[in-house]
Amino acid sequence: MKKLFVIFFLFSAIAIGGYFFYTKIYKAEVADVWSLVPENATLVYETSNVVRNWNNLQKRALWKNLQRIPFYKSLKDNFESLDSLGDRSGQLDELLTGNPLLISLHVTSRDDFNYLFFVELPTLKGQSLARKIADHFKKQTGFSHIQRNYNDFSIQEVTHNASGETFSYIFYKNYFIGSFAPFLVEDVVRIIKGEVDKTFSTENKNLFDVTKLENDDGNLYINSRKVQQLIGIFGKEGKSDLNNQLRNFCQSTFLDLTLTNEDILLNGFSFNNAGNGFLNTFRSQKAGKLEMTNVLPNRTASLFHLTFENGDRWKTNLLTYWNTNLPEQKKKWDQLNVQDKITPDDFFKWFGGEIGLANLEPIDPLEPEKLLVVKPNDLNEALNHLNRQSETLHATNGDSIYHEVYANIPLRQLTVEELPGKLLGPAFKGFTQTFYAPIDGYIVMANDVEVIKSLINDRESEDVWGKSVKQNEFLESTLKDSNLSLIVNTANIWGSLVNDLSPKWKNFAQLFELPLKRFEMIAIQFSSVEKNFFTSMLVRYKEIKQIEQFSTNYLLVQNAFTEFPIGTKPYIVRNPTNGSREILLQDVSDQLYLIDSQGKLIWKDSLNGQIKDGIKQIDFHGNGGKQYFFITDRHLHIMDRNGGYVEGFPVEVSSEAHLEKSNVIDYDKSKRYRFLVSDRMGNIFMYDKNGTNLDGWNPRKVNKKLSSSPFHIRVRGKDCIVTIQEDGVVNIMNRRGKMYPGFPLDLKEQVHNSMFVNVGTTFSRTAFTTLTDNGQLIQFNLEGAVLKREQLYRPSKATLFKLAIDALGRTFIIARQEQNRLSILDKNGKVIFEKDYVLTGDLDIQFYNFGRGVQIFAITDKEQEFTYLYDATGNLINYQPIESAHRIGLMYFESQNKYHVYKNYENQFSILEYKR
Repeated sequence: MKKLFVIFFLFSAIAIGGYFFYTKIYKAEVADVWSLVPENATLVYETSNVVRNWNNLQKRALWKNLQRIPFYKSLKDNFESLDSLGDRSGQLDELLTGNPLLISLHVTSRDDFNYLFFVELPTLKGQSLARKIADHFKKQTGFSHIQRNYNDFSIQEVTHNASGETFSYIFYKNYFIGSFAPFLVEDVVRIIKGEVDKTFSTENKNLFDVTKLENDDGNLYINSRKVQQLIGIFGKEGKSDLNNQLRNFCQSTFLDLTLTNEDILLNGFSFNNAGNGFLNTFRSQKAGKLEMTNVLPNRTASLFHLTFENGDRWKTNLLTYWNTNLPEQKKKWDQLNVQDKITPDDFFKWFGGEIGLANLEPIDPLEPEKLLVVKPNDLNEALNHLNRQSETLHATNGDSIYHEVYANIPLRQLTVEELPGKLLGPAFKGFTQTFYAPIDGYIVMANDVEVIKSLINDRESEDVWGKSVKQNEFLESTLKDSNLSLIVNTANIWGSLVNDLSPKWKNFAQLFELPLKRFEMIAIQFSSVEKNFFTSMLVRYKEIKQIEQFSTNYLLVQNAFTEFPIGTKPYIVRNPTNGSREILLQDVSDQLYLIDSQGKLIWKDSLNGQIKDGIKQIDFHGNGGKQYFFITDRHLHIMDRNGGYVEGFPVEVSSEAHLEKSNVIDYDKSKRYRFLVSDRMGNIFMYDKNGTNLDGWNPRKVNKKLSSSPFHIRVRGKDCIVTIQEDGVVNIMNRRGKMYPGFPLDLKEQVHNSMFVNVGTTFSRTAFTTLTDNGQLIQFNLEGAVLKREQLYRPSKATLFKLAIDALGRTFIIARQEQNRLSILDKNGKVIFEKDYVLTGDLDIQFYNFGRGVQIFAITDKEQEFTYLYDATGNLINYQPIESAHRIGLMYFESQNKYHVYKNYENQFSILEYKR
């Protein structure tokens, strides 16, 4: 890609310098430049005023962004150097102003592309400047000049001796034509000699009948049939899914280019004369709106969205398209009838004209998460059909029916591998299993039941597109009605995108990650208009100052003071009325404080001891109100926002208990809570909402102290209570405290870390990961089988290892502490960054993965009472630690690119703010 920017300078210099020679062979006849562009061009950029467009580009925030890439910066410097040869008198502008320029892009190898440049040269203007530039290059010792003969045509070549790059060019009639790929110039020569009949213009005739905007930033002509070849050069070999989706998409596309302060806009038309492109399946279908925003989580990386007026006609067109272009796909459709005992036509009977495929931001690029959202004509009819189909499939396969209720929403499974892909085409692949549920009037399918549960949770916390100000602002700028849309969130898709790139382009992406990710949102849309398709592309980018300039100090937003030194971390809770964030904390005299978002004390109350293992916010009455659950040495507490106790609480566990760990269980998100607690002897108690100690848990003895809080997971409708002891024994029990087969499992190592769980669709596919005291990373499944045991690098016997799960429980990192050096490792044991500290004791590690590529590591030195905040690359935020005696709380506000740090120090609670 860097060639583009080096080329532009050399091309301009050589083109103008060549004018001196050109005038000696100038011919009066004028050539049609489009007749010289080879047929193998993927796209062509056209401008009639390169100087005006160049000046317009430099005024935009986009240009500030691009200059972060070194060769963009050098482009500007080169133009300024070139202008200086004309004594900065404007002669260069005069020479270029009003002269048409074409730049065509061509795939030149398996993993690269190059350009041809076509510039119209004036007849007399600028002759003196041309001499100066020609003389300038003659004096340069770093370049070599040769002339070679090809097909009785003189080709000039200039080679940069240091890099070995050669620029080839010719003069033909009134045009200068050049490229850094010599064979592309030879292609033009063959056209001139009449050896080639096809050119870009003959193969894309429709593009030249379109009305073009005046005074825009140029025009883009696309040979859409070759786009798949261009995209293919960036990906790993063997990655053909995307190419299959793009194969015969349409014939050609014309777009007008306009730059604004924050957008790149391209509008025009796509054509499909042959009638067999994918776009043609939507011909004469009235375009619809994107209405499913309330079932699209904010961690959506890309959305492939379709609308149609007549589903039966679209299905017929789709099958015709497959028969012609993708016969293998048509076979998969037919297999649904014969092999899978499914009638695919029945699905289209309830498809209601809106379909969306959401690829979610992956924690692990090798395990993508997908959501298929379908608007039904009638929700009950759709559910009846799917339920009957599910029962038939289970009866045929001899399996038990999977059925689960979560948050009062039924979840079921269709046991057909790649069902969406067989129904709708290659773009919908990735469903090795398919789960479905009715949500907000839509049928939502996912390749993992946990993805649907996560969506339900996101809706409850309003973490969806429909509630995102930033997302809605972007969507307001896109086409309101379209038949086909592809919407991409760059930060969310980055991990999977980079993973799919070839080594060459992966290195490029990683090297220039920051400027590339500033192109934060992209939308490509097509809407049927008579026989063609109105086409729109919108790219939104951020200014540098919004995401790169860190303030040098933290801004104090709020603070409050307690009577005695604070003894806990700040616990962030929600105000049930207005949704604002409030804080619970306790001082060393056992007083509990509730502080509002303005730093005002709402109430304080004295407890019968220090809070253990944190505070959990619940909706005890199921009416949207909020209460707070926590434990002290011998009691379970549930208090409301006014500081009063819920009836029946506090509950005394035992006069001899010394409680340490706790958790809240909501088996099916029905708010029928269970409260799980354990003491220092390894006794585990479970209580219902009424404070009744349940059978099997009064107490359930495991004989050893737990190393982390007990927790609950549900797999295929079976509830599992999970604990791990400090001696490395894992217990997994059912609701009544009975061990599942394979447990207890003895890891035979001391463990003082939590367990990370990746919930699968079966017991064998549900994996737990923990880290032993001596640095063994152990993974086992719900059947009690150890899947992996890996010893991490351990510099000495004194080395400490910690496993830190991110705040949302989606992934984890590893901390390795050796004397005064701390190493942060990813979940595969690869070092992310390392830091040295002075006089450190035990360090407390927190990890926040907010998605969209935003990660924060909080390291608290309890002895020094400092917390260090690092970004994803290990840079200390604001170049300073903050005073904090405990773990912090952290909130990220994406729309404003700011963070709030909640911290306690001595008797002061503070909220600090910093921006990116």
